[in-house]
Amino acid sequence: MRLKISSAVFGIVYLLFVLMDLLAIYAAIHVYRCITKPLIMFSLIVWVVFCKSKLSDMLKKQMVLALVFSLLGDVFLLFDAYSNLYFLAGLFSFLCAHLSYIFIFWKKRGRKRSNTF
Repeated sequence: MRLKISSAVFGIVYLLFVLMDLLAIYAAIHVYRCITKPLIMFSLIVWVVFCKSKLSDMLKKQMVLALVFSLLGDVFLLFDAYSNLYFLAGLFSFLCAHLSYIFIFWKKRGRKRSNTF
């Protein structure tokens, strides 16, 4: 049985995580930010998995994959001060996320093509 999360509950939790992250930025507490920043994307992933939606299961899985790439990008960029490899890994993760989003919207749009550019 799948748990259904209402949009109002998700909105409150999401807003709470965003405010916690802003507080971590303002207070310059990097350790706290390493927890709050990923929580924002993680909450989006949970919402996509459990929300009521007209999206097919395959499209939902692709959306979760794209959000996971975004989550990885956020995590890698938290540590880019330690090595340039973290920056490159974050950049690559966001590239994969954006390609996934393009694929999702392209597929959702359908196969109709117009002759106009």
